[in-house]
Amino acid sequence: MSLLFVASGCSSCSSRRTPAEGDTRSTSVVEPGLMPSESDGASSCGRETNVHGSGYDAAARSCLWDAWRNGSTAGLVITMHTVEGDPITYTLRVRPGPVVDVTEDSRDRFGSPGVTRTSCKSLEKRSGTGDRFGFVLRGCEGRASEIVIP
Repeated sequence: MSLLFVASGCSSCSSRRTPAEGDTRSTSVVEPGLMPSESDGASSCGRETNVHGSGYDAAARSCLWDAWRNGSTAGLVITMHTVEGDPITYTLRVRPGPVVDVTEDSRDRFGSPGVTRTSCKSLEKRSGTGDRFGFVLRGCEGRASEIVIP
């Protein structure tokens, strides 16, 4: 699995922090390349860039959901932006098991920035506004047992 994460400068940041023991966040840069599922020949559901509700991709989300229900391997990258405009990118890869591998790359200046990787045991569809839907991942390892992607 390969992604490119670009770091930006921060004038108010004094120095790079060292992760505490047991912290699942990383400051490593992942090399660019294939989508999260393409390295093993599986389907790529694409990339969604959602800026304050604009850019929602129902077909891409349905592709991931269908793969999960059918026990197939597929991947989707969803980038959402905070109110301040900071991106939070979720790379989701469903595979037989069933397992969902999740990489969260948060660039939220007012939250917890960094890269977190985890695996979850279930993926649920969560109703949103109108015909939109998000995901709830449960049984996750690491810092949170549940991840909600609106």
